[in-house]
Amino acid sequence: MIEHRHELFLASAGTGKTFQLTNHFLRLLFDGVPPERILATTFTRKAAGEILDRVLERLVEGARGGDGLAQLAHFVARPGLSAGECVRLLGGLTRAIDRFQVRTIDAFFVQLANLFALDLELPPDWSIVDEREDLELRDEAVASVLGDGDKAERLELLRGLRAGAAPSRVHDEVLSQLDEGRDLYLESSEEAWSRVRSVGKLEPKALDAALGNLRSAELPRKKNGDPDTRFEKALAAVLNAVANEDWSVLVDKGLGRAVLDCSCAYYGIPFSDSLVESLTPVVAHAVGHLVEEIAQRNAALCELLRRFEERYQQLKRSRGAYRFDDLPLALAGSAQANNPLEERELDLWFRLDGRLDHLLLDEFQDTAPLQWRILAPVAEEVLADGTGERSFFCVGDTKQSIYGWRKAEPRLLAGLAAKYPVLEETYMT
Repeated sequence: MIEHRHELFLASAGTGKTFQLTNHFLRLLFDGVPPERILATTFTRKAAGEILDRVLERLVEGARGGDGLAQLAHFVARPGLSAGECVRLLGGLTRAIDRFQVRTIDAFFVQLANLFALDLELPPDWSIVDEREDLELRDEAVASVLGDGDKAERLELLRGLRAGAAPSRVHDEVLSQLDEGRDLYLESSEEAWSRVRSVGKLEPKALDAALGNLRSAELPRKKNGDPDTRFEKALAAVLNAVANEDWSVLVDKGLGRAVLDCSCAYYGIPFSDSLVESLTPVVAHAVGHLVEEIAQRNAALCELLRRFEERYQQLKRSRGAYRFDDLPLALAGSAQANNPLEERELDLWFRLDGRLDHLLLDEFQDTAPLQWRILAPVAEEVLADGTGERSFFCVGDTKQSIYGWRKAEPRLLAGLAAKYPVLEETYMT
């Protein structure tokens, strides 16, 4: 029996990562593995097409004999490989081209969504829509949220968001904030949005006492003994900021900034002990107010996101209109699930009809944590096989990630070997 290995290739750009992946793919095919039992994923349709094209092209080169055959035999570790074997394999593959599973990770999630459509409550006629159609759905959801409920309540929510746009642009401003916060909302618990707590705020009497101490604090003087007017102006600015409740001004510059960054110096002149002691509670009070404002904005945004998401999902379900990035969210379910499919009693291997024995992942550094939460159980099922009948093959470069906009996390690649010791790690430069 042929034993297959679990391999991780770490390589720089231009060193042949995808070439190594096609080598592994070809080795499996020459070992008699049916193409439908191999899944190779990458991130663009172009890259997926190139992998498949390269597999077939190298078989064509091998079928012609000569150097092409010799190189193919070397890289697939089959001494004595004949042109006839290449011809026979090529013929079989071209007749089974529809069974090749070389696809984008998005396409794989579409396959899973179709397999679990009923479990995920997807409508029978669901489809992937483009950005324009999805923007129309988001616009409609925002309009619904802004138009529902009590007017005073809506105004309070918008005030909490600090939506300072003109009335004619409130819709666009809210949509922008929802777009920015939606991924974070979906990938975290609602409790996380309320964990910011205000500390350090003084009661009115305590604040008055602190300000009294501050007014009488010792300020630096010039060499001739005259007051340093720079400090006098800076102290006046602090007192004015407190009077106007302009907390950000207090901590962003001047004496407050110096306390906050622990330098306790202004124009290179150290503060006196009395100035440090009297300023510190006032600065802490300002920080407490700013943290409270953040907590209020978090609460307002969380509530707005909850309402928006509820309406947005209703619209999606009613029209069967989804984006590619909706699918991993639907499959993953709870943000706390370690094995999303299993914990929701979705038997992946039963639905796949046991068709997947070999998992090949291209450009792994571009994988997002949410995507990996769904792929990891698939990988772990393959990696747990001790018979040698299955294989896991992964290539990537932690320095080359280009999909940050899709939440790619290169550190997943860096930690792969430590998490799965059965992987044979190879570095290429």
